[in-house]
Amino acid sequence: MASGSRSELGWHRLLAWFRGAEGVPGNRNAKALVESLRLDLSRGVIWFVRNSVCGSILIPRSVRFLMYRAMGLKIRSPAIADGQVIENDNLTIGTQTVVSRGCYFEGAGKIDIGDNCMVGPGVTFITSTHLREEEGGQLSRRPVPRDIVVERDVWIGARATVLPGTVMEEGCIIAAGSLVSGRCAKGFLYAGVPAQRVGRSSAVSSS
Repeated sequence: MASGSRSELGWHRLLAWFRGAEGVPGNRNAKALVESLRLDLSRGVIWFVRNSVCGSILIPRSVRFLMYRAMGLKIRSPAIADGQVIENDNLTIGTQTVVSRGCYFEGAGKIDIGDNCMVGPGVTFITSTHLREEEGGQLSRRPVPRDIVVERDVWIGARATVLPGTVMEEGCIIAAGSLVSGRCAKGFLYAGVPAQRVGRSSAVSSS
């Protein structure tokens, strides 16, 4: 087939796609495409400002704190280092909590970090999971959010990964590089992949 014929065929297929599936008249596909582009551009602008601008090393922490607050994030501590990647709109960070550089906050589930916590560099919070469909038993492609709760006085070591639905009770410590899921009991030290209780901590507040 000549190149001109192939090009003409491609344009016909593209026009057919814009007109609607199976030859149905209308522009449903075009509207869906425009709406998808609008949403992607909107989220892209928010992502750029929240992460590239607010997360820049050139932005002082006090200014970063005010910018996060202006964007609707429930952050009550100015001790947030540069390099954060915040893709989550339901993030809460309590007073006197320190978040080191390069952490990642994912998904649509709530991430609630309490007061006086310490979050090491490169910690990842994942709230999205995938369930199996009732018919066929295959994993659904649609993510399901599961909230993460970090109570007060918790210390999370560098490069730890916190999985959906995790609850860290007051005063527990998570060792660096741990993979955390489920409930971590008050006042204990957890380490490993997956994280297991390995001893008691001394991080419980005396108040």
